[in-house]
Amino acid sequence: MQAKYKSLLAVICAASTCALWSSAKQSTLRAESDTGVSRPWTCWTNSVAVGSVFRSVTTDPGCRAYPAGDALIHLGLASTLRVMAALVVPNAPSSLTAAVSGQTVVLSWAARTGGDLVGPYVLEAGSASGRVDLVNSDTGSSLTTLTATAVPAGTYFVRVRARNSSGTSGPSNEIVVTVGVNGCVGSPNPPSGLAATVSGRGVALNWQAPTSGCVVSAFQIEAGSASGASNLANFSTGSPATTLSAGGLGNGTYYVRVRTISFGVLSAPSNEVQFTIGSSPCSGPPSAPTNLTTTVVGTTVTLTWTAAAGADAYVVEAGSATGLSNIVVSDTGNLATVLTATAAAGTYFVRVRARNACGLSTTSNEVVVIVGGGGPTTPIVSCGTISSQGSYSLSSDLSCSSLDCIAVMTSNVSVDCGRHVIAGYIQVANQLTNVTIQNCTMTGMAKMTNVSNVTIVNSFMSNIVFVVNGTNVRLENNHISISGGRPGGVIIFDSGSHQQVINNTIDGGYYGHDLSGNGNDAPGADDGIVLADVSGATVQGNVISNVFDAGVEGVNGVSDTVIANNTITNAITAGIGAYHCTNWHGNTVSGNVVSQSESAVDIFAYFDPICAQLPNPPSTAAFSRNTVSGNILRRPIENWPGIFISFSPGDVSGNVIRGNDLGSQGIRVFPLEAFTNGGGNICGTQDNFHC
Repeated sequence: MQAKYKSLLAVICAASTCALWSSAKQSTLRAESDTGVSRPWTCWTNSVAVGSVFRSVTTDPGCRAYPAGDALIHLGLASTLRVMAALVVPNAPSSLTAAVSGQTVVLSWAARTGGDLVGPYVLEAGSASGRVDLVNSDTGSSLTTLTATAVPAGTYFVRVRARNSSGTSGPSNEIVVTVGVNGCVGSPNPPSGLAATVSGRGVALNWQAPTSGCVVSAFQIEAGSASGASNLANFSTGSPATTLSAGGLGNGTYYVRVRTISFGVLSAPSNEVQFTIGSSPCSGPPSAPTNLTTTVVGTTVTLTWTAAAGADAYVVEAGSATGLSNIVVSDTGNLATVLTATAAAGTYFVRVRARNACGLSTTSNEVVVIVGGGGPTTPIVSCGTISSQGSYSLSSDLSCSSLDCIAVMTSNVSVDCGRHVIAGYIQVANQLTNVTIQNCTMTGMAKMTNVSNVTIVNSFMSNIVFVVNGTNVRLENNHISISGGRPGGVIIFDSGSHQQVINNTIDGGYYGHDLSGNGNDAPGADDGIVLADVSGATVQGNVISNVFDAGVEGVNGVSDTVIANNTITNAITAGIGAYHCTNWHGNTVSGNVVSQSESAVDIFAYFDPICAQLPNPPSTAAFSRNTVSGNILRRPIENWPGIFISFSPGDVSGNVIRGNDLGSQGIRVFPLEAFTNGGGNICGTQDNFHC
């Protein structure tokens, strides 16, 4: 039987590295006898392993793969053919064991119990637990023993699966098989003499193994679109062979290196070779992809983006935190702008780049992908409460007669709306933790009190988010647009710590400003993001526009908080502001770009009747150990300082102002001695704090 595998991208995986499976075709192996299968180790390994943009173009004739078109199935002792319909997916094999003698490994396992089995078993082996980067091959037999000869020295993580035409079982127990003895101290020596020969859309690589030092168990292939990069391939060959051939490569320039592997320990890289496939008359890297979105159904993740001009293919990056790519950097190898893959449970921060022969583009927008544990998902078909932990999903829009449409009343809940509309409030009840809400379109308020570890991502909202005493509440990659009314803020945090507001688009709906004071201002939100009595918060990478007062406003105490790299437009008073009973300590305000505002930063304190109306007002105003740096002000709407900070003498000390570009405006601070000029400030008007 011959199995064909389509190229697929394991975009999200639990391992620290994972990439593109590009083995275009893999043949199963016929059993030699009715007592088991015996083959050299190189017959079981993929000639090009999981994790490569390369495609295999060679087959070892000694492995006796089935010829093309051979659909026969070897059935062991029976040696007969059966035709079966409506097969049941087999259960997983069990009791896998291994016996090692020199370089020969004999595997044995117990047959599955239950389910139908018509096809061969599948052998999997990896360089780490759960991985299949060394072997992923049909055994060609329904027998429960297998012998591999000439196995290189190394440590292997091995499993088997049962398979028939209805599907493949889960894995057996995993065993660790160790072959040979390393017998050396330290890292192995690197390969040498790496050379590449290009033929059409293929390449043949060859190199010399080290002649001394540690035992060579395999080699690691690294390929990138730039010198030193490994964004196109990063995999083990699974063999000490010193040649590799691959075909089906896309246009572009490849930079390739090889490392020696000895018992999982990598050497330094070999020399790097560069080769080009096809002709790509590019003049520079392509533009970045745009409009990256994600849909998660169970453990299936679908990414969609808008094509980039000048691209030959796309590179998907995923990390464990925003901006990181420590989980996967993988080349799709084609121009498709939709990608679907299964994913392990976890939270992933995903971006896409375009590539061509001239290099990589900048990244697309980043999306947060949250995948549950793969358990059952409960559908939500009407408004109501969620009182049991687990995963929930919407299959249609919800409209509710009361304000609360969905009330989460227990911890450990995930709600995926699938882009459906919730016409009402979402409430997360008191004292809850570990709640995720994603891919929703909400017309009502999202509100929560005394919560921790709550995440709202990838959602569209036309009402405010209100959080009281929240810890580790994360809002990321949402689009929030307010029309009508005059809320105090679009996102409001009233007390709590370590809140994260990252990469959101916030439109307060305020489009008019009447400077005459006649009260003819158009309705809209007062502020974009309000931080009231918070510590350790992060407000970063947001696009905030059309608010009456400030893009980001601090009220009462704000400490150890980062407000950075936000783009703020048409925030009438200031990009970042704090007024009345202000008490700021240890904050960083940096890299924000502000336009169509009176000031980039406007922070001052005075005690007035408004202070008494605020919850937990501080007894004194303070501003210490704060840094204001790298902020930009353009198109100011009034003749007011670009940075204005004013406090009465007292606890006002240790502040630094540096590297701000305020265009035509200046900097005014009180008391002057409480602020250090770090240099690099650009001003058009010199105020009391000289640029």
